[in-house]
Amino acid sequence: MFLSLLLDFILMPGRMSLLQSGTVTYGVMFSLPVYFPSLSNVYNFPAPQNSIHLGDFSGIFSSTPFLAVLSALLFTAVVAFLAGGYLGSINAKRIEITTPAPTLAEFHTHSPGFLDLCIAHFARLFEFGVLSLGIVAIGAVFILLDLPGFAILYFLAALVVTYFLFLTPFVIVVDKVGLGASLAKSVRIASKKPSLVLPYVILYIVFTALVSVLVYAVMNGGVQGYVIDSLIYSVVGTMLVSATLVFYSDTASHSLNGRESEAPRSPETNQGAVL
Repeated sequence: MFLSLLLDFILMPGRMSLLQSGTVTYGVMFSLPVYFPSLSNVYNFPAPQNSIHLGDFSGIFSSTPFLAVLSALLFTAVVAFLAGGYLGSINAKRIEITTPAPTLAEFHTHSPGFLDLCIAHFARLFEFGVLSLGIVAIGAVFILLDLPGFAILYFLAALVVTYFLFLTPFVIVVDKVGLGASLAKSVRIASKKPSLVLPYVILYIVFTALVSVLVYAVMNGGVQGYVIDSLIYSVVGTMLVSATLVFYSDTASHSLNGRESEAPRSPETNQGAVL
């Protein structure tokens, strides 16, 4: 929770400079499941003019392609490092909750620390981050070339790709496997279990859309509104990430045990189970 809050605070000066002072804005934003929350999941911060925008979560806007890519890669590396400890800690809490009391002491003895988790998962999460960045870059190219038709097709394709790949970071952390195996498992679950995955994704989108309406309204308060939104979403975003991690764990467990008919918990019930 505090990591996502810290990054949102670090990005606050740049983001606030993009908002028009005194302008009241209301809106809604739809978000697919993410593995590291950011205020940009529920608020569409405008990009400055004459710049290359590789996604707000790249953290950098630049008018120079080389610097835009370099800064985006650097920020992706920072996020990947922190996300390893962030997701790893959530997964450790999940394991602790489900571990029988007699073996709990042994679990605590061998449980890695936050920094160990950051290091252990960094490489694979960074690879996934670079892959995601590449997908965003394709859309940026279509926009720069002023090809609205291709941009629309890209947007639809990106939605489909994201749907099939959104579980990848959770597979990386929970199963401790490489990027290729994680991508394959994410695609396999999304394609073979649409009766479980699709409802969860729809619930996630609806819930984050409702949250975004509140975030947009509060953001009209300027810096104070940004701070309040960051505090609120650091909690809500962590609950959503925790819910998705538990959802994956439940879905994978049902797949292994052949229990196709038993649906994993919804985002709302997962939140209470983990936090």
